[in-house]
Amino acid sequence: MAKKKLTLEDVLVPKEEIPYEVPENWCWVKLKGIANIINGDRGKNYPSKNEMVEEGIPFINAGALKEGKIDTDSLNYITNSKFEVLNSGKVQQDDILYCLRGTIGKNAYIEKEMKGAIASSLCIIRVNGDVHSKYIFYLLNSQTILTQQNAVNNGTAQPNLSAQSVKDYMIPLPPLAEQVRIVNRIDSLFDKVDKASELVDEARDGFEKRRAAILERAFCGELTKKWREENKVSDIDEVINKLNETRDLNKVRPIKNKDEVELGFKIPNSWRRVILHDIARPTKDSFVDGPFGSNLKTCDYTDEGVRLIQLQNIGVGFWKDDNKKYISDEKAQELSRCIASPGDIAIAKMAAPVARATIVPENEEKYVIVADCIKISVDDSINTNYVMRCINSPRINEIAERLAKGSTRKRINLGDLKIVPIPLPPREEQDEIVCIVDKLLEKEDEIESLTSIFENVDIIKKSILAKAFRGELGSNHLDDESSLNLLKELVR
Repeated sequence: MAKKKLTLEDVLVPKEEIPYEVPENWCWVKLKGIANIINGDRGKNYPSKNEMVEEGIPFINAGALKEGKIDTDSLNYITNSKFEVLNSGKVQQDDILYCLRGTIGKNAYIEKEMKGAIASSLCIIRVNGDVHSKYIFYLLNSQTILTQQNAVNNGTAQPNLSAQSVKDYMIPLPPLAEQVRIVNRIDSLFDKVDKASELVDEARDGFEKRRAAILERAFCGELTKKWREENKVSDIDEVINKLNETRDLNKVRPIKNKDEVELGFKIPNSWRRVILHDIARPTKDSFVDGPFGSNLKTCDYTDEGVRLIQLQNIGVGFWKDDNKKYISDEKAQELSRCIASPGDIAIAKMAAPVARATIVPENEEKYVIVADCIKISVDDSINTNYVMRCINSPRINEIAERLAKGSTRKRINLGDLKIVPIPLPPREEQDEIVCIVDKLLEKEDEIESLTSIFENVDIIKKSILAKAFRGELGSNHLDDESSLNLLKELVR
């Protein structure tokens, strides 16, 4: 039976159905009016798994479509003789490959001439010669089509599109000259966004290296070398001895293997190597981990009450105030050993990275730490911010990583964290180090914040596409011949 010829009425979108207004020399048209939708050969000639070969003609499935291109590393291959017997689904330059099953809407544009065939999960969108194929490719990745695609998805367990649904996609069609200008403009803008994103990634790598260098110099004494020469300081040994004496009086269990782990780098003569246990308040529950799993379950969570400190809240030197969960005051009292107060240090047992630390904020009167978190209440004679910054410094974090256990997901236990060594200067120098480090890192944060606009490249690109297909890129010329005339030529 001969294929029915489409009329202008068949392909124009009725006025009451158009998704949004476009410039007056554009028109809304169904995809079937400007392109052919070609399925692969799904009959007896369809290649089986056993007919795949190591080298040959590309047989393209959905897994090979990545970021709008064909990933050659993900291709399957068939022999040339198998390719020749296929009755349909053979690709050519300027084709758009479009996924109908699974990750629906996933697509790729064939920019150069190639020989290959598609698997049954794909179709080919082959645009008529008087329409710019790359314009349609970009449109398929815009919200204009994504909205329609989601509306016609008829899959249940597996998302699924019919070829007929794709044929009926509503397309905002500008004059051909404007299609060309839009494609060139999108190409140019995307290229600039990608280059800016690369520069941002490089800058962020630089931020991390500079942060590491600042902390490296701070906690080996280099950052305050001149300051030490110009200032008199108290004796840190007096502070350490007093803490040890009070700990003995309070019958806090001593650490037997406190000299087991080496600091691994030189420190000034006025500084001392201590372990984290040494700088906690000399009281029973000043250095603890969260409750055993069965002592705190999700069924204990409430809408309000005492806030929990979770792994998700602990950043590297900063607090993440999302994912709020609470337990009742009564449950918190049961877990009184695990209560943390504002100004304490919260430490994550698990990556990434292991033993990252932050100061507990003053958002709440008190908190309870969960199982994979640790709390240190630092003694008042020690600068808590100094200790927190020190724990997050590269050398100390490396020590914590070495002490962590586990092959797939590393975790440091409370006992091992207690013996992590840190360098401890006199209190006056601790304060000076914190002051210098905070100022330096604040400047780095200000610079980094300027790069946040490029944090999500996809959102920026979607915004560009949204403007493009509404005629808002500033490239439309109203004196261009209406696209309706182009459409009349196509269906003649």
